[in-house]
Amino acid sequence: MLAQQIDPPGSADTAMYTLLGMDSANIEPNATTDSFAMYLFRHHRADIGWWSGGIARAPTADGSLHRTAQAVKVLNRYLPPAMSDEYKSVMEEIKARVRREPVNTTDDAAMKLLALTYIGAPEAELRIAAKALESRQRADGGWGGNPEMASDAYSTGLSIYALSESGRAGERPQPYGRGAAWLLRNQQADGSWHVRSRAPKFQPYFESGFPYGGDQWISSAGTAWAVAGLAASMR
Repeated sequence: MLAQQIDPPGSADTAMYTLLGMDSANIEPNATTDSFAMYLFRHHRADIGWWSGGIARAPTADGSLHRTAQAVKVLNRYLPPAMSDEYKSVMEEIKARVRREPVNTTDDAAMKLLALTYIGAPEAELRIAAKALESRQRADGGWGGNPEMASDAYSTGLSIYALSESGRAGERPQPYGRGAAWLLRNQQADGSWHVRSRAPKFQPYFESGFPYGGDQWISSAGTAWAVAGLAASMR
């Protein structure tokens, strides 16, 4: 169905996050990853990238940089080689859009740094993007979703992950170290992190099994980014 461009629930997001999970598990390219990658690639649009429209659920759907960074990461690994020439031509559109895309939130700043990393931007651009992300770090060592919000595990975990993934943490270890320390200080007794939800509530509520009730979904994502960010120091 995916190879025929028949949409699954969640459309391109489903393909993107499935491939991210496979990449994290170090799954080698195969017929299944081919189908997901071809589907994801065909859903790119020159004007908005992989933006799906509809209700924007902050922070992961605030803008297009989040999806662009993640999509490029998995397409770099999983898009079938037979499509490499087509991918190269589209990559020029992606590079131009990433460079002109405005940064309004911490998610934007972290994902812009990651997107520039995955498109192979020059070191000078990476340093500028890293400094822009570092400038959002708070006095307590964490990052908040935007200038009006307190530090949280989602923004902090994603930020230190982006600094590490881009190679900036080794170059300037202090921002990473302060962020990691904030996460360790604010981890809950059960090992998770509590992040308050700020997405519009338009779907019926149900329990996932993760703690924190109405905050469970963003807390699950925040815990994942916190773990990914802290694990980066163990490579």
